[in-house]
Amino acid sequence: MGETGTKYYQRSGRRSQPGRSDKDRRSGLKDIPGIAQPLLMKAAAKIGHEALVVLLVTYYLRPYEICTALFANGQLIVQGFGQPVVIAEKHRELIDEWMKRSFRPQKPATIHNILSGRLRRALIEELECLEEEQHIALPWRNEVRCGVRELRRLAEERFAVAVNGDEAVFRELCHSYEASLAQTVYWRLTALSRQCIANAFVYEVEEIRALMDADSRAAIERFAKGLDNGSV
Repeated sequence: MGETGTKYYQRSGRRSQPGRSDKDRRSGLKDIPGIAQPLLMKAAAKIGHEALVVLLVTYYLRPYEICTALFANGQLIVQGFGQPVVIAEKHRELIDEWMKRSFRPQKPATIHNILSGRLRRALIEELECLEEEQHIALPWRNEVRCGVRELRRLAEERFAVAVNGDEAVFRELCHSYEASLAQTVYWRLTALSRQCIANAFVYEVEEIRALMDADSRAAIERFAKGLDNGSV
């Protein structure tokens, strides 16, 4: 079976997209753990690409958009966008300096390589220092990944919290009218997570019932029966 699959792909002439080699499908953590997130910007600054991570996470730009963007008057003019992206004042100098570099990434593949190579190594080094200095066990540190996929997930999670349920604002932050806040919030929940949430809900209900007096419990039960009978 394995040989058949290999031959099929060889015959089909399948080609990887730029910056999307087989390395992107290797094992590793799907998300950046919470304890590693504060170290991400420190690692990016260490290799001189803090602005790149800011553009990817805070402003949710894709690699090809970053490569073709122009920065002027505190705004980013991005190819394909209907209007410029306004940059916060605290990020303007950082992004301006990075965009003016003669050796900044000009191709999406270069950005992918920076993230999966230099940035990942720097982040692992920061985690190693944390483990040694604070005696925190981080057995997963070598499995951490900070590619475009992981950074975009991080951005989506932060947006979902920041907008407090406002789908319109979420779509604006994601530069897409099709972005789904509900999908971002719920699709990562595993069966175990959903079961834990259900169990927690049942537990809370039982705790509330235990605190209620007999008359209150009887009233709620009568109300529930009325709903079942269609009389309420």
